[in-house]
Amino acid sequence: MPLDVMLEAMMKARKANDLEAAAEYAAKAAPYLHPRLAMTQHSGDQDSPVVVTGVPTVSLDDVGITDKQLLKFIVSDAEND
Repeated sequence: MPLDVMLEAMMKARKANDLEAAAEYAAKAAPYLHPRLAMTQHSGDQDSPVVVTGVPTVSLDDVGITDKQLLKFIVSDAEND
């Protein structure tokens, strides 16, 4: 499932106030947006540090939400735990 489809489905579920489905899509998309440190090898000379390139980034603007909406989502999800 392409990342853009997962993010779009997540946002549609969020707009429909289906937080459970939105969280499932977010969990499926997370590995593509947040690489695990265990999978990243860090090495290099301190005088010539390794430069990491090609890591995709996604902003709140990219997924069409504001920081207030994200905070509200996080707080409401925490309250449901």
